Amino acid sequence: MTEAHNKIKQLVKHFKEQEITYLSPGYQESQVRQDFIDKFFTALGWDVTHDFQKNPYEQEVKIENKVQAAGSQRRADYAFFIAPNFRDVKFFVEAKKPSRNLSNPNDYYQAIRYGWNSKTPIAVLTDFEELHILDCRFKPDIKTALDRKLENFHYTDYGDEEKFKKLFYLLNRDEVANGSIEKY
Repeated sequence: MTEAHNKIKQLVKHFKEQEITYLSPGYQESQVRQDFIDKFFTALGWDVTHDFQKNPYEQEVKIENKVQAAGSQRRADYAFFIAPNFRDVKFFVEAKKPSRNLSNPNDYYQAIRYGWNSKTPIAVLTDFEELHILDCRFKPDIKTALDRKLENFHYTDYGDEEKFKKLFYLLNRDEVANGSIEKY
């Protein structure tokens, strides 16, 4: 856990140093994914950039994964699996650019719908500045989507050891393999 925490504290430091830039409307979702979100989940033990598993059918992290939602196919930003089961998603991550307010019903509804349709208990909505854990066990409803927030973290929380432990024991690759999400 210490190594992961140190790596993420470095990301926090970089974000804080240029926070005004990262929170500006010109800083795009694709940039925050590459600069922070990919590295965040890599620090938690996930092979986000497929450095270790080249076979696309055996990668535990799928980028822009197709999801059936409301009769059409959508693309979740990230879908996380545990080998050798590449059929059942453990959780989804929906990324947004940091200038947006994450606490809005449309973004919550989108992330919850991905989880609900794939029968995953949680989804993560993040722009790195914030990370929200959302409950996907109930049928998605845009009117109640904001009530489905289980926890949220500000990027400054990632540096706090106790708050980081919560994130680590929920989203770390080995913890997910040991059932952390099902126990949550």
